[in-house]
Amino acid sequence: MTQRALLCLSFVCALGCLSVAEASPDVRRLDGTWNVSWGQLVEPTSLHTLAPGADTLSVPSVWDIPEQYRRVGSNPTLGCATLWRDMTLPIGRASRDMGLYLPELDSASRVYLVASERAYLIHAVGQVSCEPATEVPLWRAQLERLPEGLSGGVRLVWQISNHHFVRGGPVNAPELGAYSTLAQRTLLGMLWGAGLMGLLLVLALYHFSITYQRREETASRYFALLCLILAIRQGVVMRLFERLSDHATLEGFVWRDRIEYFTMLFAVVVALRFLAECVPSTWIRRTTIFAAAVAVVYGAVILFTDPIVFAGLVGWYQAAMVVALIISMVEGLRLAMAGNRMAGWAILGWLPLGVAALLDVLKSQDLIDIPYASTYGLIAMAVIQGVVLARRFADASRTAERLTENLKEEVAIQTDALQSQKDQALALLEELKTVQSQLIEAGRLATVGRISSGLAHELRNPLNISQGGAEVIEESMNELLEAGQLDEGDVAPIRKALAMIQRGGDRVNALISRIQELAEAREGTSVDPIEALPAIRSVFDFVNESLSNSDIRYSLSAPNDADWMMRLSNTAISQVMLNLFTNAQQALQARGYGHVTVTCREELREDKTACLVIDVCDDGPGVPEELRATLFEPFVSGHTTLDRSGMGLAISRQIMTEAGGSLTLEPTSVGAHFRVVVPLDGVRADLPLSSTRH
Repeated sequence: MTQRALLCLSFVCALGCLSVAEASPDVRRLDGTWNVSWGQLVEPTSLHTLAPGADTLSVPSVWDIPEQYRRVGSNPTLGCATLWRDMTLPIGRASRDMGLYLPELDSASRVYLVASERAYLIHAVGQVSCEPATEVPLWRAQLERLPEGLSGGVRLVWQISNHHFVRGGPVNAPELGAYSTLAQRTLLGMLWGAGLMGLLLVLALYHFSITYQRREETASRYFALLCLILAIRQGVVMRLFERLSDHATLEGFVWRDRIEYFTMLFAVVVALRFLAECVPSTWIRRTTIFAAAVAVVYGAVILFTDPIVFAGLVGWYQAAMVVALIISMVEGLRLAMAGNRMAGWAILGWLPLGVAALLDVLKSQDLIDIPYASTYGLIAMAVIQGVVLARRFADASRTAERLTENLKEEVAIQTDALQSQKDQALALLEELKTVQSQLIEAGRLATVGRISSGLAHELRNPLNISQGGAEVIEESMNELLEAGQLDEGDVAPIRKALAMIQRGGDRVNALISRIQELAEAREGTSVDPIEALPAIRSVFDFVNESLSNSDIRYSLSAPNDADWMMRLSNTAISQVMLNLFTNAQQALQARGYGHVTVTCREELREDKTACLVIDVCDDGPGVPEELRATLFEPFVSGHTTLDRSGMGLAISRQIMTEAGGSLTLEPTSVGAHFRVVVPLDGVRADLPLSSTRH
């Protein structure tokens, strides 16, 4: 925003240059020698009688009234006079569009045009008087159109009075020419002044807003204050209040003069303070304090004295400011040579102000005849310092963007770290939930262990009695055979039934032992390797015999000469297989028929170790979807379709886990599919053998 405002400021400065450029060919500047009548304001009726005398005055200039015509003390600029000069107006159409432009003066004035012994009042600013009490000065430029019909030789009479300002007289020369050309130049000058004032206000508001947002930007605060003061001074220099009202008073003139000098006072001090913020230096800070002290003293003079006094002392104030500027510029130059880039830019910005202040000092001493340049020097300094601030803001913006990118990267890293910690926390939470469920399960199993400890004795006593009774029967039967009282054919069914009673008792004993192991969470003891296939066939044959009168068929598929060896007890593998066969049988009993297939094969696991894979599949209703996730947990049962007690599958999985294998429920579209994986510890065989029995 600052850069755009500075571009606009450059545009209005160019517009101002156009407004003060050389006059057009049809505009004549009425400078040079004028006749003068000191100490009197000639009446309009006598203006045509004025005759050239010995007194003349060069215009433009600050007049030096002869001592005999001075009215107040010995000040050579206080008094009144009538100036005139004869000239020739163009003839014809050109004379109808003639105008006279009177630049602003430091006093009151009026202009008459005398033709054919008739005086035309064409310009009046303020109230002209040779008496201080009745004079009302008014600083305002004015463009007037000449009366129509005038041509040829005429006399221009200019009456001026100055009793309230130290620098009076015709300090600017009138201009005569085409009214349209003069109006265009006047409009350009007003646009330049108004545009400059507006843009200074925009800069001030912008930098005040920056200061409001960032309290640490003290340089922006002083730059905004400087732009505001320059905008007020520009309004005063433009005679804004005089243009808005034709009512002129002496008090208004005095206060307008005071405001103009106060703005000059504050602008220099604030500019030095701004420099001290941009270029930290002890010497610049001391110079700023010195300038502020001088400004306070001179400000008191302005406030409590008349314009004649404080305007007469302005040269001394300007000289003090020139000294302060020189010290600051020398210190800034030293810092710039030491590598401080900001100091170099500051010196470049202060150079036009220093030159303008020096020119104003020379003008105040009547050593040169040029317009006051302090306003233009301050504006040029503001433009350059605005560029400095724009560069400073651009650097700060780039730094802020870089820091923002770094911050974004750091935030992303921290976010990833937090997300990782969150994932770890969630995983830990899940693990804690698992441990909690395991603890609950352990508690339940501990309860089962305590119950089973009491039940073991109660169950094993009748079981031992049954097995003992079977042994007694077998011994009695053998004695009767030896005595010849029984035939072998008569006792064969009894002997077979007694064998089944013994095997069933052994399995019940093993089941009770496994329940106690599950409750107590003991690891299985190491056993010697056994042949896997005979143990599986034994359970298979037992189930087939028990279901000989049903429509449920069992089939076994295994290699013909497999000699698989596994480190699992015969009781353990028999219990696992019997649980799976029993579950399949219960699932099929609801409809009264079905088919259970058992497939045995050898595979290599991912760790390149051999294992026996046993697939037990049935074509029953399958496992309900809501039970699949918890099927192997203790006390979970499918009731009429699966393990009724809810312990068989849990015990079977624990047996396989302790043996280094696994028991899983595999996905299938029909029935249920359980897979048993047992590590092998022997010679492998790959020839398949199908065996189907009913």
